[in-house]
Amino acid sequence: MSTKFYRHTAKGRFSLENPGILIGVRRSAGLYCWDCKLTLCKGGDEAIHKKGDDSLWHEKCPRCGKKPINENLKNNTMGRELGFNKNKPKRKTGVSSC
Repeated sequence: MSTKFYRHTAKGRFSLENPGILIGVRRSAGLYCWDCKLTLCKGGDEAIHKKGDDSLWHEKCPRCGKKPINENLKNNTMGRELGFNKNKPKRKTGVSSC
């Protein structure tokens, strides 16, 4: 899931045909070990949003061996962006969404 951010420059109403200037994209990046600072994507950071063998995922952190915690929309990163995760923000640890 991704969200595009635009700076609206045209006068009048926003439209899909003329959304303005793209200033950034925010994408979920899958599982990440917050302790080791390492993605679980086998192809590394560059392969996270690609298709094919490089975009396969480790079942646990290849460095420390921690397995992903059980997450849902009430406690994960995507849920926070969508407004379902109402928990107080805190520093992440272990393997979870990014």
